[in-house]
Amino acid sequence: MSARTFFRIPETIGYVLKIYEKSSNKISLFPDPDVRKFLRKTSNEYTLYQQSLILNSNTIAFNDFSTIVGNSIEPLFKKRIKFNTIDDIPTQELFNITPKPISDEEDSITSLYSKTTSKTSNFFARIVSTFASATSPQSEVPKVPSIENAFKWYIKLLNNTPIVLILSSKNRLFSSSSLSQIDKPLIDLRRKILEISNKLETKSFRSYHLTSLELLDIFQLAIKFQNKFYKQNISEFMKILSQINWQEDIPDDALSNHIKSQERYKIIDKSFKKVDETQFNSFLTYDRFVAINDLLDDREVSDVFLYDLIYSMNYLLCVEEAAINQNYKEILDAIKSSEFEIIAVRLSLDNQEIIKAISDSSHKSDESSGPMNYNALLEKAKDARQESSNIDKLLKALARQNLIRVEEGCHKNCIYLLPPLKK
Repeated sequence: MSARTFFRIPETIGYVLKIYEKSSNKISLFPDPDVRKFLRKTSNEYTLYQQSLILNSNTIAFNDFSTIVGNSIEPLFKKRIKFNTIDDIPTQELFNITPKPISDEEDSITSLYSKTTSKTSNFFARIVSTFASATSPQSEVPKVPSIENAFKWYIKLLNNTPIVLILSSKNRLFSSSSLSQIDKPLIDLRRKILEISNKLETKSFRSYHLTSLELLDIFQLAIKFQNKFYKQNISEFMKILSQINWQEDIPDDALSNHIKSQERYKIIDKSFKKVDETQFNSFLTYDRFVAINDLLDDREVSDVFLYDLIYSMNYLLCVEEAAINQNYKEILDAIKSSEFEIIAVRLSLDNQEIIKAISDSSHKSDESSGPMNYNALLEKAKDARQESSNIDKLLKALARQNLIRVEEGCHKNCIYLLPPLKK
């Protein structure tokens, strides 16, 4: 997270986040550099790194040890270690092709490793990015590698993912779990989704993928300009990105408009009543912020700051090609029993399984006509069918959750299931 991101946030909200950061650091072990170093060097990933050094370079990271220990073991690596020849390895180990359950960390804009500065946790960086995106959305993709990578990932998602469920959760900034920097609802839901994925016959391929969506503004830019990258080689990504006219007039997109209409945050007092933001801005001046910040050295935040922030976090649950014909009941039940709600669904009209599920059989072999207009698809979906597909059951289940408004994407390559417009 850069300082530029933080300064996009309104000044008063920035004060609140600074109060949160100091309060959280008081009870969190992870900001401590020694603890961070210990956790990193005792992780499974670091063990694999050391093993790779031994196998491929006949060395280890001597700096991980004290000077005495490092100097003592260094002679062991003067000559290359000889391992057993391939003939000594059991055949079954050479040809072990048992599929490994897919990891939810693969091919994601997130990472197992920290991408933030040493003084900022990933948890706090996500919160800051969420507020920056909500209060000061980007009108173009900045020339920052991490943001360009996120935009690229969103483009790939929109072009290749058949079904995307957009989830939302309400969070209280100064709750005990938040101050401890633990997103337990996300951890629990991700665990359930992995359990469901690993039970499927297609478990050697990724079936579902859940990731946070704190860069809502970049996601909306991806929706707006996805047509520039449609059926283009991904190696041309940077070239195409550099040629985009960010002021180009593109029709409004129903999903983007729905996301914009959501209440992103509200300020509450200790009785959980909403506080007028103008009045709050008058209260939390710079001088008062400094005074509260100083008091936090010796006192709990609940004693010196009598307000809180309720904010929304969004997530993407991607249904991949391998899972498109699976039964969705377990996934929907997992979401229903969690603290998340489905606020929108995107269905790709580039996917034949989706078109087949909601179109008449006379259109199944009509490859020259391209994607059908969503009004036509709706009319066909109303027709009685002898046998309901799992996609059809999914659509009916989503309708029961009040996602009954159907809109066409701005590039006519998808349809959205949304709640009714508020009167």
